Amino acid sequence: MSFLFGNTKNQTNVNTSVAGVDNDDVNTNDEAVPVPYLAGRTKVALRWITPAYRWKATEVKVKTGKSSSSTVGYNYYADLAGIVGLGVVDNLFKVWFDDEVVWEGNLARGETAGVNEFADFTIANYGMARIYWGSDTQPVDDLVLTPSGPAPTYAGFDPRDVSTWPNKGKGEMYDTHPAYRGQCYIVFKQLYFGAQDRTATPNIAVEIAREPDYFGGANATMTNDGVSGSLILFEALTNPRFGMAVDPLTLDEASFESVRQYQEANNFRLSPAVTSATSFREFAAKVLEYYDGFLRLNNGKMEHGAFRRGAVDTSNLPRIADADLTDEPTIVSDGWKNTVNQVGVIYREITRAHKDDIQKYRDADNYQRTGEIKAENVQRPWINNAAAAMRYAVEYGKMAALPKQTGSLTVMSASAETLLPGGLFWLQLARFGVQMVCRCVSVTAPNDNGNTVKIEWESERGLWPSLYVPPPALGLGNFKVSPDPLEFARIVELPEAFKDRANIAVFPLAERNDALFIGFRVWFSVNGDSYDLIADSETFAVRGIVSASLAAGAGTVDVKMTGLDADTIDSVSAAGQADDELLGFVDGEIVSVGAVTPLGDNTYRLAIARARLASSAQAHAAAAVVWLVPRAKITAIYNENFITAQTRQFKLQPVTSGGEVDLSVCPVISYNFTGNGLGQVTGLTLATGTIFQTDGTLQSRITATWNTINSPLIASYETALQQSGVSAVDYQNTSGNQIQWTVIPNQTYTVKVRAIDIYGNTYAWSATVSVTSARDTTAPGYPSNWSVTGSIRAFNIKWTKPDDIDYAGTEVYMSANSDMSSATRVAVVGGESTTVSGIAASTTRYFRLRAFDTSGNFSGYTSIVSATTPTAVTSDLAAGAVNSATLFEVVTGTAARGEAHDVTISASATMPAMQLPALVIHLIRLAPAHPSVNVFLVFMVFVPCSLDLRLLRGRGDLRFPPEERRHCRRDLPQPSHLTNSAAPCSAPSAMAGLARRWRHGQRRPRRNGCPLGCRWRRYF
Repeated sequence: MSFLFGNTKNQTNVNTSVAGVDNDDVNTNDEAVPVPYLAGRTKVALRWITPAYRWKATEVKVKTGKSSSSTVGYNYYADLAGIVGLGVVDNLFKVWFDDEVVWEGNLARGETAGVNEFADFTIANYGMARIYWGSDTQPVDDLVLTPSGPAPTYAGFDPRDVSTWPNKGKGEMYDTHPAYRGQCYIVFKQLYFGAQDRTATPNIAVEIAREPDYFGGANATMTNDGVSGSLILFEALTNPRFGMAVDPLTLDEASFESVRQYQEANNFRLSPAVTSATSFREFAAKVLEYYDGFLRLNNGKMEHGAFRRGAVDTSNLPRIADADLTDEPTIVSDGWKNTVNQVGVIYREITRAHKDDIQKYRDADNYQRTGEIKAENVQRPWINNAAAAMRYAVEYGKMAALPKQTGSLTVMSASAETLLPGGLFWLQLARFGVQMVCRCVSVTAPNDNGNTVKIEWESERGLWPSLYVPPPALGLGNFKVSPDPLEFARIVELPEAFKDRANIAVFPLAERNDALFIGFRVWFSVNGDSYDLIADSETFAVRGIVSASLAAGAGTVDVKMTGLDADTIDSVSAAGQADDELLGFVDGEIVSVGAVTPLGDNTYRLAIARARLASSAQAHAAAAVVWLVPRAKITAIYNENFITAQTRQFKLQPVTSGGEVDLSVCPVISYNFTGNGLGQVTGLTLATGTIFQTDGTLQSRITATWNTINSPLIASYETALQQSGVSAVDYQNTSGNQIQWTVIPNQTYTVKVRAIDIYGNTYAWSATVSVTSARDTTAPGYPSNWSVTGSIRAFNIKWTKPDDIDYAGTEVYMSANSDMSSATRVAVVGGESTTVSGIAASTTRYFRLRAFDTSGNFSGYTSIVSATTPTAVTSDLAAGAVNSATLFEVVTGTAARGEAHDVTISASATMPAMQLPALVIHLIRLAPAHPSVNVFLVFMVFVPCSLDLRLLRGRGDLRFPPEERRHCRRDLPQPSHLTNSAAPCSAPSAMAGLARRWRHGQRRPRRNGCPLGCRWRRYF
């Protein structure tokens, strides 16, 4: 069951008026507005449940002669009824009309049910009233709410709509009302509304006392300070009409009674007034925070408890030690950073008509430790006296000044058998150096059959010896000891005429309600948590109430001025009105005031020029508020967090010559900026694409577009482009609403934009938008017309490259298998041919190609083509293929040590054709004996004869290194085609003779009897 207060049947608004007062002004019992919940001694405004019935007007005459008089006006009277709150109310002490006490006494409810259900009282100069206490047996009211007679039956009659009644204008009553049982309400018989120029019914409030139900009424006591929280929670739990309807037998009466006695012994009571719907959980939490209390279930019953203060006996508390733990504990300490040393408790002082007041506690020990003032104000409006507020400030402040520790423990179930949420226990962990009294916040078990429980805890900071509580700072009865906050204020957005930049600008309109005020400070908050000072103002506006509805084309309006500055409004000349010297802000329209005509009783008739400064003419209802302020005193206030369609909070802090009103008691003004979009760019979007240059390179581009700010003050826009992971930012300016960048493909970029006005002011950045830059994803075409040709120890590959503008190259893959399973990339070529060398004769290989572009996209693979390297035969040795020059070029080529270069040598005049399949020179660079000498070994291999002939070339005094002489002496195998020859190959002896003659400097070795017919020659 939700904890909602009241369901009184609503009354429909009516259309007639009394003294210019619409029934809308008095009919505040709208749908879903709850009846207030009240307890203790408190103040509450009435909520009207009827329109004005049976109204009448009496002439006000002035004597104009000895026997004559004239009517100068009328006084208006009507019947009316309003709800006080949920019953049963016990006492009525005061009645206020418009903050003026018009009745004071002690009207007490009798104790006899069915007899003393209401009480009559008279309010001097205002009429008779009757209060119904709100019992369950009270009757239907017969003083005011009884119908005038049988309701008419003609078509169109609605007893809830006064405009349909016969004899319209006299306020007959035909609708009926229930008894409103369980709800306290007051009816007024012929209530005096005022003279003709009154614009609204009086704001009526009452001070009442109400004692909640409590376990049959036993041991419940109420004083002027209020009642115990135990009574309030008991009623919220058990009341069947507005509470939880819990059976009182399910509550632990002893625990409730213990808390009640503790609170009353310490003179701490509450007087709550709940005027909006709330849940029981929220309501209970709010009650418990006043005295550090708790509710918990124990053995099927609801227990109520409160943490005590001072010298609490801790000797018999449960103990949790190292041996009880089953897991590592969690211990968190806030330290001194989250402590405070000055606490202000804002409460409602009963001796000052229940207006806000404050009591403060300062902790010297904390200040000495932290070295700075750390203040906190807490709202406790259910405390109604200074003494209780001071006691609360001391206890709250003492706890808040101490560091707080929290944590969790996992212990054996048996160790926590007597521990319940809200209880205290000793925590003694030797290995952590912890020994302190803790509060048990919660106890939970992982499962029903588990043998461990988890305890959430916090350190107990309320265990100190009895404290000296200083007396409260008392005021002088009903005299003000400090100014009240501003009561009426409004934030308005200023049009272009007041601004020197394109940002949203505001101006605060505030009525001075205290002669001590010399100005006010404007505070601003983005989220309502903390406020920043954004301006100081010495300009108070004059607030007025429109007397009657104002049509959109009307040129005059009657306004009743309020506040202390009403007499500062004077007529403005026609030229001054045309120049907007005195402006009026009413709803969303701005008017310019000309002639000002007094009508009496602070009411003035204003001649107005409509729809000024680009505002639109509007129709305004009676009682609309108009704010008057000279144009010359309006100063624009800017802030980068004034953003269209965002709601922000303001506070206006009055300033006197001696200081300022405490900011915490200043009301919050929530404002939603409607604006015209000036100041912040909206609609930022990004697009990305690619484009190829004529040289085949690819460019990626980002284009930003945003909404243009429609203001002549905007000169240009500044953009900011940043690549993800890169600190540098590219700032660009443009006069349009679009800009383009050339960027790296496939990278993330963020963009934001802000406006710059003609004065050089920059404004808030737009929301940041990100995009990944585009890249080319189109694969190039296939290589075409391709072929593979086998040659001596190599493959020659040719193809035609695709005609893509961004073609970058071709990859060549070779494999020993036709399925290309073992393929490896053997070449990456930018052109259209390549040679794969180092391949043995008679070797078959398989090839395929694919192209790629500058963006890394690959074509598909071509078809597979194979080729085989040939085997050399005699016909391969053409005449003149090798001569001394070509041999010299081969031999004198450069090579790194150990590198090998194979050169195929064909027959020449110098080396005639031989009946050999092939001749190959194998060149190897050796380590020289001298740095200026290059030494090469040339292996001329005659296939299939494996005879190696070595030729040395060098400069200077060359000598065969010892290791090379070993090669010369090595026995070489006999060529295979000479196996049937009787004469063996004498190459070894030829090599030995060559070496000897080389050392003696002979120019030409003699010819040996080598059956191969080899010829050696030395070249320099």
